[in-house]
Amino acid sequence: MGFTLFGVNNNKKETKHDHFIYETKLAVLFCPKNFTENSINPDVFYRLKKLYNIKTINMFDRIKGVNKDIIITDHINRSGLSFLVGKTPYKSKPMFPDISKIYIKEKKDLKNVVHTIGPQNYQKPLTEKGVIFSESIAPVSTVWHYVGVRVRAHGISNVENKTVLKFI
Repeated sequence: MGFTLFGVNNNKKETKHDHFIYETKLAVLFCPKNFTENSINPDVFYRLKKLYNIKTINMFDRIKGVNKDIIITDHINRSGLSFLVGKTPYKSKPMFPDISKIYIKEKKDLKNVVHTIGPQNYQKPLTEKGVIFSESIAPVSTVWHYVGVRVRAHGISNVENKTVLKFI
């Protein structure tokens, strides 16, 4: 089984630490098997961090409420999910981490705060004027941040109309 991601073809797929791993010459792509605490938690992300020597990660999330791709600079978690609850403290990390500065921002980046509503609500019609909705960035990025990985977050609009990830 191969796939195309942002125009990059790949045929190598492995499974490690409850994630599908796709390796290209340019990048290693991680996709959790499930959007659950089994796939997304400090222990799993710490193992991936160590295995691939991850210092910074680019995360991509589907967004609605704007008709262009954006850099996500902050989030409001309205999903009802936190993959840190009951999983902290982990190693020497604190029980209550500071999550006020999760995302890598550059001076030129516009302020884009997304409201993460979770996969279960993302498919429903959404109409709150001036709100950018994201599917899953908030509960996932907080775990990467917690294990010491810097996060650059990209909101991808109209993903249904783009060849972002196509399985063959």
